[in-house]
Amino acid sequence: MLDWSRKLRFRISTRIFLGFGAIIGILVLQSVVAHRGFDEVNNSLGQYGATNAETIAILEIERNALELQRIVLAFTYSGYSGMITRVHMLQNSLDGQLNQVDVLITDEKRKNILKRMREHFQSYKESFEAAVDEYQSREYYIHDQMSTLANDMSGMLSQALDWNLLQRYMAISAVTGDALQTFLLAHKDAQNFIHSPDSILEKSTKEKLISFRKKLVQLQEQPLDKESRSMLTQVTLMAPKYEEAFSGQVQATRTYMHLVYVVMAGQAAEIAHLAQDLKKFTLQERKKVESDFHDNVNFLRDFNAALSAAAVLMGLILAWWIIQNTSKPITQMTRSLTSLARGSKNVEIPSQERSDEIGAMAIAANVFKEKADELENASRYKSEFLANMSHELRTPLNSLLILAKMLSDNEEQNLTQDQVESALIIYESGKDLLSLINDILDLSKVEAGRMELVTEDGDLRLFCSRMERQFKHMAAARDLEFQTNIDGGVPQTLHTDWSKLEQIIRNLLSNAFKFTTEGGVYIDLHEPSRKTVFMDTELHSGNTIGIRIRDTGIGIPQDKKEQIFEAFRQVDGTTSRKYGGTGLGLSISRKFSQLMGGEIQVESKEGEGSSFTLYLPLELSTTRTNDTRSSVTTVSEAGGYSLDRVKEQLLNKNLTILVVDDDKRNIFAIQQILNPIHGNIKTAANGQKALELLSTCNNVDIVLMDIMMPVMSGYEAIEHIREVPKWENLPIIALTAKALKGDREKCMNAGASDYLPKPVDAVRLFQTMLELLDQKPQKTETLAAAPVQNDDQRNTFSEISIVKNGIDATGLETANFEPTPVTILVVDDDVRNIFSLASFLQKKAGKVLLAHDGSKALDQLEEEPDVSLVLLDIMMPRMDGYETLRRIRDDSRFKDLPVIALTAKTMQGDREKCIKAGADDYLAKPIELDILTNKIQEWLLKHENSKSI
Repeated sequence: MLDWSRKLRFRISTRIFLGFGAIIGILVLQSVVAHRGFDEVNNSLGQYGATNAETIAILEIERNALELQRIVLAFTYSGYSGMITRVHMLQNSLDGQLNQVDVLITDEKRKNILKRMREHFQSYKESFEAAVDEYQSREYYIHDQMSTLANDMSGMLSQALDWNLLQRYMAISAVTGDALQTFLLAHKDAQNFIHSPDSILEKSTKEKLISFRKKLVQLQEQPLDKESRSMLTQVTLMAPKYEEAFSGQVQATRTYMHLVYVVMAGQAAEIAHLAQDLKKFTLQERKKVESDFHDNVNFLRDFNAALSAAAVLMGLILAWWIIQNTSKPITQMTRSLTSLARGSKNVEIPSQERSDEIGAMAIAANVFKEKADELENASRYKSEFLANMSHELRTPLNSLLILAKMLSDNEEQNLTQDQVESALIIYESGKDLLSLINDILDLSKVEAGRMELVTEDGDLRLFCSRMERQFKHMAAARDLEFQTNIDGGVPQTLHTDWSKLEQIIRNLLSNAFKFTTEGGVYIDLHEPSRKTVFMDTELHSGNTIGIRIRDTGIGIPQDKKEQIFEAFRQVDGTTSRKYGGTGLGLSISRKFSQLMGGEIQVESKEGEGSSFTLYLPLELSTTRTNDTRSSVTTVSEAGGYSLDRVKEQLLNKNLTILVVDDDKRNIFAIQQILNPIHGNIKTAANGQKALELLSTCNNVDIVLMDIMMPVMSGYEAIEHIREVPKWENLPIIALTAKALKGDREKCMNAGASDYLPKPVDAVRLFQTMLELLDQKPQKTETLAAAPVQNDDQRNTFSEISIVKNGIDATGLETANFEPTPVTILVVDDDVRNIFSLASFLQKKAGKVLLAHDGSKALDQLEEEPDVSLVLLDIMMPRMDGYETLRRIRDDSRFKDLPVIALTAKTMQGDREKCIKAGADDYLAKPIELDILTNKIQEWLLKHENSKSI
């Protein structure tokens, strides 16, 4: 099909029309032949139905004949007269069935069989009537003769026996009793014969009756009185009648049994045999009709199957041709164009050699690809430039931020207030500049394919609540309405990179508030409709959620909708523009959304507002995710540590530190950071000089190694250092301003002990140095074992302390006021949380105790039973917060001890679970220090008041 269609140069639609026309022609031929075949099948089916009816009628005759014989036998054993009526009903039914079969049967052979069946059935009916007569005669002898005579005779003999015994005629009584017993035995055998007629019982009964007559003769020879003689005479006259009745019953029984078991049984057997023959011949006839029926059906089936196979084969060929020649090329073209639109590299445009419409489309697509390649090259050069530029900017910014922060802290108190404020302005401006550089770096990372995803499950509703809290003050300040709307079908959780999702939504909300002066800003969570069209082919309405940010602001002109997503571009790009900003937010947001498997769609009308919708998959595809967490470590990671405490722990170590950096400004800044720990600081301008210095100096304790250096880079220097056995365990911290994906792993693979990005945070640097220098395996336990105590024992919680005489410090009588020092136990497995809480609380409480898990907390309570309050983390190893709470409450000493539960896992029901376990209150991380202070004061006051009562 392909060859001749290509030679004729048919259009695709013409080829498809011809193929479907051939299939329709085959189907029409199939319908005509099938119609004629169905007529033949219908005739055969009628004949088959007639033979089935004959067979069913014959089977019914056979069944009723057997049922008739069964009822006759049942009548023989039971004698129930209702059985006779049932037999007559069956006989009438059989007559009707025989007449019905006689009408259905047409062949002579089965007609003769049916005639013989009628004859035997008529004889069977006559025999049954004779058997009924004999049975009734038998019943007459049994009930009317034998039973009556037996009762009279036995009664008279019993009376005679009783009379003679009364008169004490013992000899006569003995003969009378013997006669009575003989008759009773004879009557018993006669009764047994009735139920089980056989010759032995018949003979035994007759012998006993003869013996009975002899006993009567013997009794007559006795000297009887008149009364006994009269009764004996009557019994003597009745005895022959009883024998005659027994003989008549025996004869009737034998005649009845002969009729039932011989004559009627033979007739029934003959009827059954004839019925079997009739059924056999009928089944043969049905088999012949059935064979003809199947032949017709098989012919029709085979013929239709052949035509259907031909139609299916042509359909498959046509489908294969459409798939191979039309659908598959279009699908390939769609994928190529989609990949090209999403910025993929090395996209091949298929089907350019074709001469039809698809070929023309492929040629046009290839032109677009060439243009896209040119744009990709320009974008790649821009990304590389931005990455290098961000490195060059972060390097001097490192020293600027460090020194400005140190000046603003004014630890030596030698700067004026104006100088401190100036230094603080420099520091804040530097942080703003760092934020801009980070945005540029984020953009370059995404475009260079070096941005990682860190995915986890999260609660969408909690996320929206957090966004509301962050932006409600901005809405209030601008007098704008700010609401969140969540459709009922939106799921509770979403699996995605939440930090990037938050960055996208924050950017969209910031823009919405920036460009809206009246009306409102709204967050809508909804399920996309089936009509929604996605650029990403992996997205569809069933696996996607939409997060829409709507505003009633200035709107976007139609010709600027795509422009706003370009880096450093805004709707108003003039030098006199009204709204500020770099124009990076939307560009980064779109890049992040694509990285997360989603996309951003915008709808807007100038002067009426805008709607930005972020569509994300409910479950991020494994091809997009990366289980390795980002190597970029921000300054905020170290925010939980206390600078003074970390510095204090390094103060007396007398370290020799080697700083390797090609930038003198960075060396000076790092020296300023390290100076307070009173160490010996050595410097080197590149890796080669660092190796030379190490070869002559054997007492270096730790190396701070810059990565991007001339002559010998940090990677090479670290590798050379690790090749020397004596430096195998020397701590080396890699420092770099170009913190891209994979840099951390590259440094660690080269042999670095740890990795920090620039600008270097002092607390994070000192903490990393401590971790690398401290060789004790139980660092956290050592920290938790010793309490942190304030030197001057100041107690800022003293306003809620209670005087010992029971008068509150806030009352009128204050003469006896004697504040009690507050002792607070902090339980947390994260050393950063312990440091941050301890550094905050040690300036407010008399004593702060630390424990890194539940068991250590219980040990601390045993050693310090006067603890005033416990701050207890819930998620801890070995013994979690719930178990610790239960153990604390089980001890009667700590039944009323205030315990505030702390957790970062703020899921629904967590608060109730903590309170149920025994906590007095609950705070979610990250903790607001003002709220924490208020909670501590509140519970200390309640605890002291309850003790005073």
